[in-house]
Amino acid sequence: MLGKLVKEEFNSYRMSVGITFLAGVIFTIFMKIVCMLPYQKDAKYLIQTMGFYGYYYIIMLMSVAVGVLVIVRFYSTMVGDRGYLTWTLPVKSTTIIWSKLLGGLFWNIIAFIVTIALFAIFLVGKYWVIWNDFAMNVTLNETNVDVLHEILGELMEMFRLEYLIPVFLVLITLLVYQIMPQLLVYFCIAIGQLFGKWRIVASIGCYFVLMIIMEIFMIAGIAVLTVGGVSAASVGFFENMSIFGIINFVLSIVLVVGIILSVVFFLFTNMIFKRHLNLE
Repeated sequence: MLGKLVKEEFNSYRMSVGITFLAGVIFTIFMKIVCMLPYQKDAKYLIQTMGFYGYYYIIMLMSVAVGVLVIVRFYSTMVGDRGYLTWTLPVKSTTIIWSKLLGGLFWNIIAFIVTIALFAIFLVGKYWVIWNDFAMNVTLNETNVDVLHEILGELMEMFRLEYLIPVFLVLITLLVYQIMPQLLVYFCIAIGQLFGKWRIVASIGCYFVLMIIMEIFMIAGIAVLTVGGVSAASVGFFENMSIFGIINFVLSIVLVVGIILSVVFFLFTNMIFKRHLNLE
């Protein structure tokens, strides 16, 4: 049943997300044409600079828009007008939450990939004044290409498979911290629906309260880690650890915290929907 629900979640976003992506493609083409026009050099530099920052902030809204669509669908199908239909399905509440989570996560990741791809397409080309100036400086200042080959060769000789561990930890951490904010929103909506007609205001208020609490704990955690790190360094705890070992240690802590928060948000969201569902 989970597979059918996840498939339904995938399909439900196709139209809205497709329109969002189409708008991003059209805007990318438009801004690329604007930056490619043959202006005077000074005017071209100014227009391209303004175009770059304008495009960056607007295209980032595409990922935000997809995130908003995920939240809106979760709200409408869980506690909104379509909530009755969702909760009449012969499945467990955990299955429903998992389907919403996987569907939203999938489209958020796709939105991130599409955003990066469109941004790369926007930047590709020899018409950029800043790239041309940089290329000319590199060409004029580079006198020995063998130096670059020598540096790359030394880096390859120093490379070991254990260096892939922090890369793996970073990727897993990014995934966890993509899931955790989504579950946080679900948790706030679950709490908000307890307040009846004030559910939207209560959900938003709950979100800001939890964000403030998490910020306080994060600052406190950084302070504790800093003091603890200094103390550990003073007694030689990190003395036999490489820089990669220290990085792995810090990343592991960040990853564990993200996993714990995700599990807590999921369990409490499920508990509220299971025991205190309020669709009135």
